[in-house]
Amino acid sequence: MRRSRRRAGTLPGGAAAFPLLLAIVGLGWLQRHPIVLLIGVVLFIAGVGAFVYSAWQQRERIRKSGIAEIDQMDGRTFERKLGLLFRDLGYSVRHTKVSGDYGADLVLHKNGTTTVVQAKRYSLDRKVGVSAVQEVVSAMSMYHAQHAIVITNTYFTAPAKTLARSNQVELWERTELINALTTVRKQQDPRPQNS
Repeated sequence: MRRSRRRAGTLPGGAAAFPLLLAIVGLGWLQRHPIVLLIGVVLFIAGVGAFVYSAWQQRERIRKSGIAEIDQMDGRTFERKLGLLFRDLGYSVRHTKVSGDYGADLVLHKNGTTTVVQAKRYSLDRKVGVSAVQEVVSAMSMYHAQHAIVITNTYFTAPAKTLARSNQVELWERTELINALTTVRKQQDPRPQNS
């Protein structure tokens, strides 16, 4: 899976203003100007608040995304979406490193069971093959997991399904993913759904 990376030297959102705000605070402190110091502190706190709020908004946008939005996500955002999905399903979730993850994108814990998850977000005309199953099988021993899942927004090839069955790996194709999204949506909005 291709991983997206932020360009070196760029900061998220308004974080680029932090050095300027720190300079204002520092200048006020060095020059013993309480008004400059106060303005700098207020601006710094407002900047931190705006950054935290922006991150929260982005997380909620990903949390509420459905299958149509998932189909447009990059691989890393899909992993974040799955992490939020599993948290909503009651798991504790740990994201693995971007590279060198030993075949698992997520490590889940619930009721004393460790589960490793391999996420494959592909275009709809592409199926997930045996390599994804092989990767998650190897991740089980690395992370001392008792269970493994490969999740995709598309479908699996027949050989991938055969290998998964022989290794007791759970496969979530598009239908299972949509069912999980629907389950969480119903938990978050318990009002009766119109059929």
